[in-house]
Amino acid sequence: MTNLPKFEHFSDKISFTKEEILTVLKLKVVKIKFIKADNTVTEMECTLNDALIPVKENPNSIKENEFVIRCYSIDRQGWRSFRIDRLLEIKSY
Repeated sequence: MTNLPKFEHFSDKISFTKEEILTVLKLKVVKIKFIKADNTVTEMECTLNDALIPVKENPNSIKENEFVIRCYSIDRQGWRSFRIDRLLEIKSY
């Protein structure tokens, strides 16, 4: 069993590795706050847990990028992405 990061509230932690974020996204719904490309701040509830993503929304393949995470937005009912270096806050439920 691996040691999973404790993602209850991370306002004290400045940065996260992509692996830490992906690990939690694959397990549960996560609320993130980040700076969008237009420099506005937004929040989103998202996941990579297959059990929480509608079957019709599951993609066959996801393009990988070392700076960007693509995840399913629960509140927007579709796929969205965010840059790791623009992440301000992350909370899990």
